[in-house]
Amino acid sequence: MTGKATYLGRLLKIPMLSEEWYRAVYNRCPTDRQSLDITPAYALLDDETLHYMHHLLGDQFKAIYLMRDPASRVISAVKSYAAAASAKGETIGFWLEHVTQPAHRMRSDYQRTVNLLDEQLGDRVLYLPFGQLRSDPLKLLREVEAHCGLPEGAYQQPAKAKHVSPLVALPEGLYEAVRILLRKQYDWLDQRFDRSFLAAL
Repeated sequence: MTGKATYLGRLLKIPMLSEEWYRAVYNRCPTDRQSLDITPAYALLDDETLHYMHHLLGDQFKAIYLMRDPASRVISAVKSYAAAASAKGETIGFWLEHVTQPAHRMRSDYQRTVNLLDEQLGDRVLYLPFGQLRSDPLKLLREVEAHCGLPEGAYQQPAKAKHVSPLVALPEGLYEAVRILLRKQYDWLDQRFDRSFLAAL
């Protein structure tokens, strides 16, 4: 049995996403590299859980929060749901019903999430605008490298999309309707971030 197979076999015996599981996963990271975990679910953490994660990882870990336009963010979450559930989503009523569900809407609750991150991590969290992935991906990567203390990498195709949202038809007027629902988030973002950052969301 190879070392990798032995490692994976041991992981399968540990309750997934438990503290023991996380420690086993990240203990494999070589000392000359940095481990990372990527998921939008971290935007749903409450104060107690974020505090626990902070305690678990120690005061040296860095966080990166890639922020998207709030309406686009929640619509994207529902698009993924609709595609997975094979839902047609032909009416605006279907979309408005789902974008108001807590599990979807909380991911666009930037006021709650950013305030928690600011309080617990301070300058150890880097906020980046999602639109920069397309407009200037290399600049975004350089900011990540600087934040994490990594050497500059040579990227062959930094603008090439690795994960593309499912193709789901959206009813006319949906974005404008969701933007109205989330107007408090837009008002808060205007107070928290500068215009250049918001223009790149």
